[in-house]
Amino acid sequence: MKKERFIRQLKKNDEKMRRLCIMSVSLPLLSVVTPLWAETFENKLPQVVAEMHTQSTTQQGTIKGVVKDAFGEPIIGANIKVKGTTVGTITDVDGSFAIKADKNATLEVSYIGYHTELIPLKGQSAIDIVLKEDTEELGEVVVVGYGTQKKVNLTGSITAIKTDELENIPSSNLSNTLAGRAPGVNVTNTSGMAGASSKIRMRGSFGEPLFVINNVIKSKADFDALDSNEVESISFLKDAASASIYGSKAGNGVVLITTKGGKEQKAAFQYKATFSTSETTRAMQDYSATDELIWGNRVAQTKGNPLPYGEDIFEYFKDKSYNINDYVWRNPFVQQHNLSVNGGNENVTYFMMLGYHDENGSYKNLDYKRYNFRSDVTAKITNRFKVNFNVSGNQRDYNRFYWPYDGVEDFNVPDFYRTTFNWSRLYPFYVDDNGNPTNDVNANPVSPGAWHPVDMVLGDRYQKLTKRTLDGIIKFDLDLGQFVDGLSTSFLAQYTAFDSNQKGFLTHNKSYRFQSASADNKFIPGPVNPDDMIIHNLSSSYEGIRESMNMEHAYQFNWFVNYSKTFGKHAVSGMAVYEQARAKGKNINGQADGLITNTIDQIFATSSDTQRRWFNGSEWESARASWVGRANYSYADKYIAEFSFRVDGNYKFAPGKQWGFFPSGSAAWRVSEEEFFNSSLISNLKLRGSIGTTGDDGDVSAWQWRNSYKNGAGYMFG
Repeated sequence: MKKERFIRQLKKNDEKMRRLCIMSVSLPLLSVVTPLWAETFENKLPQVVAEMHTQSTTQQGTIKGVVKDAFGEPIIGANIKVKGTTVGTITDVDGSFAIKADKNATLEVSYIGYHTELIPLKGQSAIDIVLKEDTEELGEVVVVGYGTQKKVNLTGSITAIKTDELENIPSSNLSNTLAGRAPGVNVTNTSGMAGASSKIRMRGSFGEPLFVINNVIKSKADFDALDSNEVESISFLKDAASASIYGSKAGNGVVLITTKGGKEQKAAFQYKATFSTSETTRAMQDYSATDELIWGNRVAQTKGNPLPYGEDIFEYFKDKSYNINDYVWRNPFVQQHNLSVNGGNENVTYFMMLGYHDENGSYKNLDYKRYNFRSDVTAKITNRFKVNFNVSGNQRDYNRFYWPYDGVEDFNVPDFYRTTFNWSRLYPFYVDDNGNPTNDVNANPVSPGAWHPVDMVLGDRYQKLTKRTLDGIIKFDLDLGQFVDGLSTSFLAQYTAFDSNQKGFLTHNKSYRFQSASADNKFIPGPVNPDDMIIHNLSSSYEGIRESMNMEHAYQFNWFVNYSKTFGKHAVSGMAVYEQARAKGKNINGQADGLITNTIDQIFATSSDTQRRWFNGSEWESARASWVGRANYSYADKYIAEFSFRVDGNYKFAPGKQWGFFPSGSAAWRVSEEEFFNSSLISNLKLRGSIGTTGDDGDVSAWQWRNSYKNGAGYMFG
């Protein structure tokens, strides 16, 4: 068993989190028997290859360094990442960087056109890193809008990343795994919510980029729902020339995702399991009741007032302090499981995968689960005709305690933590029938304030959200080379069904007002007064149930015509696409107040008064159509030019304004391929320029151009 030490830095509840343990188990089912099972299952089960990564408890430090090439020149924008984590940064104009990491961690350093280097720190806090040039990488093929291109022939700003390094990161979604992996792409996570996503911004833009999965325009939520083990490649289109091919939706850049397909090989089964946990690097509430007494006296002394706390109170609290996090906090635990099979022959290839992700939040009753499946089958019908079937689906379950001030998915854990952090350490949260402090959460809840924070987390109220997506793609590819050499056509049809259900069970936050048993020491608790109860209604006058359901259906059709031909040193290619898409959906929201009992979370257990029951709903529909074209020319892979356009028809705009034209042009000159260029320092030098037009309809609501009526109070006269 191979062991490596690493650290992952998390931000949850304004605290730095330390990754403790991660275990990866890989099962290539075609390999030999593990000795562990050899006695009874010889030659029947695969070898188990396990990697246990253990995290030391040493304190994190700031690691500084410089990244240079083989000739000592600084590399600007190199990606620095702590291996096995989402912690990353990039080098500045001097090639310098600084990153928080354990001094025994391993840094992963990468940059386009260079070999990726793994640098074990071995206790060092300052390092110099030299990257070696990867000349073979220039011949790689990368995914671009509606096709692929050789990396050496790219004329726009496109960054492609390999996803095999993302597969073992225990992250709840793809967004969180991209931090520090692509220059010009900023990934930030401001929530500690289990399952929370990260914001992705390209080149300082203010909005989310467009996400395209297998040539189908999708939402950010669809991207986050992907399992990293089903993704083959991710490309970032960052400039207008490369992104304009997506027209009115590409103003903030484009993220292209290609999922895995089958390979011509014997069936290869693989099972992966990842387990990880986290703990805080310091106490969640690092002050005690005695500290609170001291601060109270200092404030009074500063104001010239009598000291409120005497020696008797200090004596009483020398062995007492009431900490809310003793009740509600837990160290998050994450587990991931993935089972896949990949194989095929020259006629049929297949890839199938099942994935499961289970994540506990920092607070109790904060949980997130995700289930994924994908099946990709390609059948070669004739030498010129093949068919691809790609079916996938996922389910995402969010569960948390009822907190009405944030949505189920975007619950702001730091806000809740700050709210509870300042809670007094001088009052117990529970007392028994005799008034004695107790840690039993089934005892009498007491509070000196307006609400009871422990019951807020551990009580019977909740908010749950389930999202389910089913997606199917069928694609036909036909080679027309018998008619025109280099000509081919494809047809793609895609259908998506989505539904969600959100349910909130609201009961009021109830506690007894703290009763003092001593006139000399007001902090000594006494028996509760059953007639003196504090009720916090959580912004609702009635206890009840809130539920909403949403259903959506969408389709997209694409017809492709492609041409590619080489004439000596001249290479030309072209593409034309017609795209049409439509979506429609409906939602129903309901609320029933007046719970008959707090033990049944169903609508029938609420008041029959129709004034306390209501519902509403709506339906929507959208459509778009586009014509897309691109032409490429290359001479000896030295002089390269590309022109593209998109004509977008968008339903959001008024008639006569619904069509937009988005052209682009770019060119590149590979100076290093010229005979006069003879440099031992530079093996590949390319000058490029580009210009393009994109749009952004993300903040434009539909039908704003139409006259509408709105319900309102009062009357109009005149």
